[in-house]
Amino acid sequence: MDWDALKSAAEAAKPRRIADLLKDESRAPEFSVSAGDLFFDYSKTTMSVEDRTHLVGMYQAAGVAERRDAMFAGAKINETEGRAVL
Repeated sequence: MDWDALKSAAEAAKPRRIADLLKDESRAPEFSVSAGDLFFDYSKTTMSVEDRTHLVGMYQAAGVAERRDAMFAGAKINETEGRAVL
């Protein structure tokens, strides 16, 4: 998915009603994630499963995980200052 497709998906989400989406009992577990003590619930958004799939695809295509790993490994990713960020 590219940025134009993402904008189109955002427009398509506008008429969705969160109250209607929450009638689906599987929505809360499907749209929440835990990591240790952190709990992130995004079930109360107008995001669809397809929207999330497209966003994950963009995340993967952009190499976000690799960039995160480089940051935590102490790589010099601050291009302006030529140094690590942590």
